[in-house]
This record gives sequence, structure tokens and C-alpha cells, in this order.
Amino acid sequence: MRKLRRFLAAAALPAAAICIFAARANLELIMRFMNKIPRCLFNSVTGGLCPACGNTRSVMLLLKGDVIGSLRHNITPIVLGIILFLLYVEFAFGAFGKKVKILPRKGAFWYSVLGFMFVYYIARNFLFFQIK
Repeated sequence: MRKLRRFLAAAALPAAAICIFAARANLELIMRFMNKIPRCLFNSVTGGLCPACGNTRSVMLLLKGDVIGSLRHNITPIVLGIILFLLYVEFAFGAFGKKVKILPRKGAFWYSVLGFMFVYYIARNFLFFQIK
């Protein structure tokens, strides 16, 4: 089991990087597919932005390397990406015998992150975050 954890720790990040570069190479094909996704039902009915509105555009801009443009559409992919990367670093160190905790384990931290995201989802419907 220990060898499997070490292998996963060593292989996960390079595998993710290869997937990202493959996605960047096929960006036009991915964009044609994304144009066939139906519009958001919440947005169509209310005119407001749901928590998922803008995620596709945000990820596509991230693949192009435009971090600021990605943040304009939705911050969720970047926040989740940072959290997943930090969890991977903790896992990789743990697989090789070092116990490292980068992210806090206390509920207050995670409730704060969720609260920030909730406020963001509400505020972007009223402030300058509107997607045209």
C-alpha cells in the first residue's frame, strides 16, 4: 500500500500537467463542444448568476493563461485548484514519510472559505461582476 501511495504521489501532478497541455492543444475542439452546452436554467428564468455561471469560460481562460479574465467570470475554478494543489502537496509529502499540514483542519477556516464563496456568489449579481 505504501508503494502505491508513493507512486500516486509521484505520478499525479505530471499526469495533471499532461492533461492540461493536451487540453490546450485541442482548445478549438473543446470550444466547439462547449458551445453546444445548454444555457443555465437559473439564469434564463431569473436573469441572475447561479454559482456555476461562468465556470466554463473561467476554465477556458485559465487554459489560455488569462488568470485575470478567468477571475472576472468565476473564482471557483481558481479557488478549488489552489485547494486541490495544496492537498496534493500534503499527500505527496505524507507518501514519502513527512507529515506536513499546509491547510488548516479547523472547521472555522473551512466555514470562512465557504462563507466568502457564498458572499461572492450573492455579490456578483449586484456589483460589477455581471457577465455580458
